[in-house]
Amino acid sequence: MNVEGYQDPTAEQAVRGASKAPEQVSELIRTFKAVAALAGYEITNRIYLKDQKTGRTYR
Repeated sequence: MNVEGYQDPTAEQAVRGASKAPEQVSELIRTFKAVAALAGYEITNRIYLKDQKTGRTYR
């Protein structure tokens, strides 16, 4: 919603897209969790990944 309280689908979509991690980051996190499960562990806290090229951090 915008400041006046009206729906603003363009802005909402932009914010949603900017905060979403790329698919390869999501796949990497799923892989970490699967490997931990195979070893008898569970990843319980947030995982932070930092892109070395862009400096952007994903969780």
